This record gives sequence, structure tokens and C-alpha cells, in this order.
Amino acid sequence: EIDLIDQQLMSLLEKRYELSKTIGAFKKQENIQVLDLKREHEILDKARSFSEEIYHVFFKIIEESKKLQ
Repeated sequence: EIDLIDQQLMSLLEKRYELSKTIGAFKKQENIQVLDLKREHEILDKARSFSEEIYHVFFKIIEESKKLQ
């Protein structure tokens, strides 16, 4: 069961990172700043409402997404 969940998570992360690249290209074209603290806080607050561990995972996901942008 964990293997199945891990596969789903990896697939979803791959999709998220591909979307981050697309968003990054759009932001560059439109001269929009990569950093959006309001949006970042919204996501992290939602993650923290689940657990501190999920908060830390999403913090790292966001950091990686910003690198891709």
C-alpha cells in the first residue's frame, strides 16, 4: 500500500513541477516576480492544518517549485 501511495505522490509531484516550469515561463514573459509570499503562506497554512510533518514536506515542495520557476 505504501508503494502505491509513493507512486501516486511521485506522479503528482512530477505534474506539479511541470506546471511550475510553465508558470515560471509565463512569469518571465510577463515580468512577474517568482516569489508570491501571500500564496506561499496560504499553501503552508493549509499544510500546517494537517500536521507539522506535512507542513515541512510542503515547505520543501514550494522551495523546489521556486527553483524551477
